[in-house]
Amino acid sequence: MSTSQLNLFGSQLRKLRRERGLTLQQAADAAGVGRVTLNRWETGAQRPRPVEWNALLKALEASPQQKRRLETLLDTAWAHTTRRNALIQFSDHFQLGAIAHGGDLLRAMRLRQNLTLEEAAHRIGVSEWTLRRWEKGTIVPSVTQLHEICFALKAEEEEIIALTCGTLRFSGGGAHIEPLLSADALDDRLEKTCQRIRYGEQRLMELEILHLKRQAWELAARKPDTRHLLAKAWHAHGSLYSIHNRYEEAGRLAQEGMELLPEKGFLQSYVLYMAVDRAKGFAFREVRPNLRRGIELLRPWLTINRYPHLVAWIRSEMASMLAHTGDIEAAVTMSKEACALAVGFSTREQTRRADAHAGILLRFANRPEEALKALSPPDKDTPIFHAHKGVLHAEILAALKETSDAQHRLEEAMSLIETHQFTELQPPAEALQQRLSA
Repeated sequence: MSTSQLNLFGSQLRKLRRERGLTLQQAADAAGVGRVTLNRWETGAQRPRPVEWNALLKALEASPQQKRRLETLLDTAWAHTTRRNALIQFSDHFQLGAIAHGGDLLRAMRLRQNLTLEEAAHRIGVSEWTLRRWEKGTIVPSVTQLHEICFALKAEEEEIIALTCGTLRFSGGGAHIEPLLSADALDDRLEKTCQRIRYGEQRLMELEILHLKRQAWELAARKPDTRHLLAKAWHAHGSLYSIHNRYEEAGRLAQEGMELLPEKGFLQSYVLYMAVDRAKGFAFREVRPNLRRGIELLRPWLTINRYPHLVAWIRSEMASMLAHTGDIEAAVTMSKEACALAVGFSTREQTRRADAHAGILLRFANRPEEALKALSPPDKDTPIFHAHKGVLHAEILAALKETSDAQHRLEEAMSLIETHQFTELQPPAEALQQRLSA
């Protein structure tokens, strides 16, 4: 804890005592501590212990808000635990879910490096159990450990700042608190963030989303009618993982987001995106994937008339799951239905997705000529889709023995993959490159 923050704690404590009209001796007597001890707290020379602190708060008749403010500045392990427990009780009572914290950023940084808990713990030099508790926010790493974590997980400078003195600092609160956004401003930020995710932006995106999740939680805690923005923030977080094929993580976040919806039957376009992410989380999870469960979760959404363009996309996602069950013909039929529906109602993005799904399934069914016809021209305004489609296009051309064209398309795709660090596309691209070079 910095000297300046401890001094600020002391000055705020002195201010509260004086507001209550108590002398130093009177406050000390009421709390059952020595006058010299209380003076050391107010001058920032010493921090109180839990029992003494609670007695002083009672003597000063501190409000819950004043208590939270002082404990944020106090910055001790027990104060952190007290704040965390209070937040959990508040979240459970109002069903707001957990507020984003430093542990969430640690987890995001670990996943970005494709490390398991065991691998990351070994790299940092702690037990897996300790790292798990850091990520959950149940215990706090020391300053030295925090710097070791950031080094091991290759944290960006802005992430280090957020964890040590920003809004995601482990001790809570922090010297810098971002002003609370209005509902309209937060909605606009979330829309722009989702758009950046769709365009494949990655750098500092986890940090941005966690900040927005904190904003949405704070806003929903004050204004219950903004609860839908909290669910939307969870959708944005899930989208970041979904677009990079981390379906299990995206599915977990989508499930949590759907539980935060303000009421049964609430419907906005992002709710359908969450429904798809949740279904894919079941269908394509690493341990015991459940394709049939994924399909059944999506089936009720086919009757939604309000968003026909998204229903086309849902059909194409279901077709992909059907293909993985082995029912290729049913999958191809559903995919063609999705493409036909997309032409009539969809945005360019949804049409592009449906075409890509059709191309994948037809290639999977060993029908490369039809697959090539199904693909729409690559969209260079969206690098991640351009890269995805480039690899697929190259695979189809390779299946048609058009090796030269396949190599050309693959080179374009690999250039995008390298430029934008689309790491999830590297393995299939490199495997295809080896086959073409053989």
